[in-house]
Amino acid sequence: MELVPKEGSPPYCLVYSIAERGTIRQLTMNEANESFDCPPGEAIGHTSFRIPKAEGKARIFVIFSDQKLAATTVAAQINDLGTPNFSTLDLRVPGKAVSDVIEYTP
Repeated sequence: MELVPKEGSPPYCLVYSIAERGTIRQLTMNEANESFDCPPGEAIGHTSFRIPKAEGKARIFVIFSDQKLAATTVAAQINDLGTPNFSTLDLRVPGKAVSDVIEYTP
């Protein structure tokens, strides 16, 4: 699947998936392990993402922010929350952050 930000989204993003069976994956990874530049109308990371069928349904969380975020810190917070039902208000991140959640069935 490809994820494409809409106009008006903050300029940086991170993508995580939480599978029905509990597996949490960080889908966006770069050398600095921080947020990607996410221009509207372009696929995030100029790539497509795959979710293994064996993991069942997944919720895809795209966290948009007005500044680059440390992906490891955000991943640790998502893991600590331990629930697929969280919002950006539950995360401790600097600046402005919003999220988009996509239900995905492989």
